[in-house]
Parts: sequence; C-alpha cells; structure tokens
Amino acid sequence: MRLSAVIGILFLFMVSACDRGEEDIILVPTNFKGGILILFNQKSGKPTRYHDGKRLYEIPPDGILKTQFAPNYGWRFLTNFYRGSISASNRLPTYFDIERAPDSLLVGYIGSTGNQQKDINSKERYEFAELYICKKSEIDSLRKNIYMIDLSKIGE
Repeated sequence: MRLSAVIGILFLFMVSACDRGEEDIILVPTNFKGGILILFNQKSGKPTRYHDGKRLYEIPPDGILKTQFAPNYGWRFLTNFYRGSISASNRLPTYFDIERAPDSLLVGYIGSTGNQQKDINSKERYEFAELYICKKSEIDSLRKNIYMIDLSKIGE
C-alpha cells in the first residue's frame, strides 16, 4: 500500500512539473480526407482563434494551414478532430498510434511536430505539425505526400 502511495505522489509531481500546452481543435471541410500541415508563426497566416478555450485550427481544403499561432508544445489532452462543424456527430476518433486504429474507420491521427531550417545559411526555422484524417491503410501514401512539401515555397 505504501509503495503505491509513493508512486502516485511521484506521478503527480512529474505531471505537475511538465509544461502545459493548450488544448486544440482541428476543423476540416466536410469531405476532407488526407494530410494536414500546420505552419506556425506565419505573420500573414490565419490569426489566432479559440473555441471554448481551445485553439481552433480551421484547415483549408488543400490541407495546408499557415497560422499566427506559435507551436503548441507541452502536455495536453488529445487533439479533437471535426469534419464540417464542431459537433459531437462530426467528431472523429483520435489516435496517436495509427496501428491501433480499426482498419475501416476514418480517424484523426496525430503525426508529429518538427522544424526545418529555412535555408542553408539561416538560423531561422519553420516550425510545423503534421496530422492526418484517414484510414489506417492510407497513412503511408499520405505521409509521403506531406514529406514532399517544400516549406521554403509556402512559408515566410
């Protein structure tokens, strides 16, 4: 009994010591399916917007969003994915591990975040997140499409 109390206290300490990110919502057009690329810190990007205290990312039909939001680092709950509008009936299940998703189910998949040097001589970097709305069988081809995007041609 004592060991479980110590473990519980250590867990609470570790969680409280973590930086806390903001919760977020990904809203895509009704029939959207594919890869999503979010470029952060874009001066001419979409202004920051919140819905019920959560960051709202409204993804355009091409799946590429340039936003004025800074990257959302830190511990937070799973991203909420919606198609068309923010309602319970339009919410997609969210997965960190696409291999755990059922084969036939359309899901929101949290890919990764990263950064890329703007050019060989620059210390500035593009910061981005990649996400997906797809079935498990489609993820490999969608990843290849996202990885082929040249950030220097779309970022500022």
